[in-house]
Amino acid sequence: MGAWELLVPFLFLLLYVGIPATLIYVAVRGYKNLMEQFEQIRVDIQGIREQLEQIEREKPDSDSTPEE
Repeated sequence: MGAWELLVPFLFLLLYVGIPATLIYVAVRGYKNLMEQFEQIRVDIQGIREQLEQIEREKPDSDSTPEE
C-alpha cells in the first residue's frame, strides 16, 4: 500500500492544480483565437469599404444625366 500512499497526494495535486491550469490555458487560447477572428473581420470590412468607395468613384453621376 506504500505506492498508493504516495500516489494519492499526487493525484490531488494534479486535480487541484492541473484542472484549473488547463481551464485557464483553454480560456486564454480561446481569447487569442477570438481576437484573431475579430482582427480578420476588421480587415475584411476595411476591404469591403475600399471596394465600395472604388465603385462609388467609378459609377457615373446619375444627377448629371438628362431625364427623358
